[in-house]
Amino acid sequence: MSKSISTDIRLDPQALCDLCGAGDPSYPIIYKDQYRNITGGIARCSRCGLMYRNPASRTAHLADLYNAQQYDESACAWISARKRVFDRYLDEMEQWRKNNQVLDVGCGPGFFLDACKSRGWQCSGLELSASAVRYARDKFGLIIENEAFNGRKYNDNSFDVVTLWNVLDHLEHPRSTLIDIYRIIRPGGCLIVRVPNASFHLPAYIFFRNLYFIMRQNKINPAQMGNFSFTAGVLSRLIKTVGFNDIRIDNSRLVWTRTLNDEDTGGLRMLFARLVESISNGITMVTLGQYHVSPSITAVCLK
Repeated sequence: MSKSISTDIRLDPQALCDLCGAGDPSYPIIYKDQYRNITGGIARCSRCGLMYRNPASRTAHLADLYNAQQYDESACAWISARKRVFDRYLDEMEQWRKNNQVLDVGCGPGFFLDACKSRGWQCSGLELSASAVRYARDKFGLIIENEAFNGRKYNDNSFDVVTLWNVLDHLEHPRSTLIDIYRIIRPGGCLIVRVPNASFHLPAYIFFRNLYFIMRQNKINPAQMGNFSFTAGVLSRLIKTVGFNDIRIDNSRLVWTRTLNDEDTGGLRMLFARLVESISNGITMVTLGQYHVSPSITAVCLK
């Protein structure tokens, strides 16, 4: 059931679904955005089911948030937890190596590209955070551009692999970005996209919202959903509309660190993450791939 919208909440009346262009969405979540100090909503398209933030975060605002993070050697737990997410795809990427070119959009401090570089890939990266770019250049010697993705600067069929690790959901216009990415991936190349899973985060948020005491104490906020939130089905449909046909959805491996300086290298949080992984994979297996309930999902898409 949609939450009624109070008259003091200012939503963009012209916000349309980025997938199908429909308006007049429902609003299952109304929230206070503690980062932007505004009240807004998480909209759900009545036609295709895509969920999106209204009002959306703009690229300039995201750059300010990312620039506030500082990267250094002390964040070993945060680093190792996130490396675990993409390690499983490094071997699989070898089958798509032809031009020997990989592009990571929103590459952060460069851990994924450094792993690719160690395997002989020619690596390119884009990142909004100036501190992350400095870290990637100084630590790994990577060629990273401190800018947002602009498809016009790349030639057609340039890359074997393009990746977006927890980036697509933060973009202002994900479909137009995917159209450009499709063009610059060579025929037979691959797109890898990881996003938070709306099938997990929406029910989780509503559950904890109803536990008023817990919500007050832990300041639960749907910021995890970014500008857009995708279920496995909606993500597949979005990617298919730009031309990709062979799409596989995986339950993503999970991280257990919350912040950059979180030094919890194991313990209960790691065990809980592994337990959630096992349960999610079990549900997907039993339902023959029909249901993905992991907190994050990864799409592997061939051109």
